[in-house]
Amino acid sequence: MDKLSVALAIGLAIVFLGERLNLRESIGAGLIVAGALVLAIK
Repeated sequence: MDKLSVALAIGLAIVFLGERLNLRESIGAGLIVAGALVLAIK
């Protein structure tokens, strides 16, 4: 779960603070989640 802390913070910022993500930030968040899933499966 600690590997998803950045993605969780991004998600909370979107929900509670009304932040907007651009394409580059969205891709980065997706890569973070994908990497955490790969580590969890391994």
